[in-house]
Amino acid sequence: MAVPVILAILMGIAGLLILRVGGYRPRLTDLELLFAAIGIGALVLGWAALLMAELGWFSLLHWAAVGGLVLTLAALASRQYGPDKVKVIEVAQPLSKREAVALGLWLIVATWLFGRPHEYITGAADVGVYLNLGAHIAHTGRITFSDPMLASLDPVLRKAFLRPLPPGQGASFYLFPGFYVVDPSQGLIVPEFYPLHPVWLAIAYSLGGIRAELWMTPLWGILAILAVSMTARRLWGQQAGLLALIGLSLTALQIWFARYATAEMLTQYLLWTGLWALVGWMDEAKPRWLWPALAGGALGQVFLTRIDMYALLLLPFGIGFWRWRSKRWQRVDGLFFGLLAVLTLHSLLHGWLLSQPYTARLFLYAQRLLLSRLNGLILAAAGGSAGIAVSWILVKRGRVNIAQIRISQRWRWMAAASVAALALYGYWIRPKFGSTSTYVYWYSGMPIPALDHENFVRLGWYLSPLGIALGVMGIVWILAREVNRRTAALLAVGLF
Repeated sequence: MAVPVILAILMGIAGLLILRVGGYRPRLTDLELLFAAIGIGALVLGWAALLMAELGWFSLLHWAAVGGLVLTLAALASRQYGPDKVKVIEVAQPLSKREAVALGLWLIVATWLFGRPHEYITGAADVGVYLNLGAHIAHTGRITFSDPMLASLDPVLRKAFLRPLPPGQGASFYLFPGFYVVDPSQGLIVPEFYPLHPVWLAIAYSLGGIRAELWMTPLWGILAILAVSMTARRLWGQQAGLLALIGLSLTALQIWFARYATAEMLTQYLLWTGLWALVGWMDEAKPRWLWPALAGGALGQVFLTRIDMYALLLLPFGIGFWRWRSKRWQRVDGLFFGLLAVLTLHSLLHGWLLSQPYTARLFLYAQRLLLSRLNGLILAAAGGSAGIAVSWILVKRGRVNIAQIRISQRWRWMAAASVAALALYGYWIRPKFGSTSTYVYWYSGMPIPALDHENFVRLGWYLSPLGIALGVMGIVWILAREVNRRTAALLAVGLF
């Protein structure tokens, strides 16, 4: 338990020093800036460790040296700001005593709920692959590796000692589940999964072994819930933030994944930190540079954590178009788009160079999925293109001013009613009339039922029917009452 606490403190110190470079010194009542400091530290320290692992230079000593250098430079740069030069920040909602007590009690309960990590060490489950990959990076300093014994294996014996893979898997053999043998003659092995979560596990393993690895997921779970709470707090006030904090903490699915050492909790933390920072950016909160930078960095690192999140790239296109056409573009906006572009490119290069089998397999699967729904996609693309073209013509002719667009209440209620109708259809109608198909999973050779038509009902098994109803009602309420630039990104991600 000590290792994640130490890492959280290091993240906070790193972020505070970087904030001080800009002349900002958060007070204890500046809850948002303190949380932002942890986010900045996590992004900087995590990315540094990842780059070292990709180059084959990772070790705890190297990471500490790079982190120490960054902190030293930040501390030296911030010395120019004495007490009389520190910029004063007007906090919209300072931390009240009641909120501080509630957060303290929640932290104790959340640590008790999440602090029982599932001890999956070996086996074919994803969590076993993640933990072993983290330990492997800590031991070798690199992500890919070569096995001399495997390279010396007689080609005739490969099928006896290695698991053959079917076509379309990106490699010929598995050494172990999640570890592809790309070149048997060289013994080259390439692990599955995108790298940011395994690199953080490697840091924890270097500090405290396997048990420290297991404790990283509860840390991300706590920070993820705080990110959701901070988003609700900035949008709708302290009571909404506390309600989100308590409700999500008591959700069985959240408790499960906060104990299960896969990438879900880190993904949730980065995604919601990015959404929270987007709201701060839309509010033009101070410091102005912080919010677009934090949003771009957090959402960009989502792509280094999971390969199936690239649909989020639709978000910056919409934001960029709106900022440009509404004449709200500011110089600091480039921090968001620049960081997001760099991290997205980094993730694609990693997939191509250091995780090619996994990336190729998932992209081929996405291609097959899209082709199977080609007619619907063509129709949607045609409709969307027509809508964009008409909007563009209206804007160019001066008939529509994007900065002054207001969605009428009638359209809001129609959108809300459509979401409610889709929810009713997905939960009550589609399961009764949908059909079940099967496919054979290559790994087990057993038939697997495809139950897509029951997805919404099965989601209710985890969130409860009440949880599903509350989620739908929340989206309906936002659509009917709260559609604006502050909630647009949240709505886009939630509806997708």
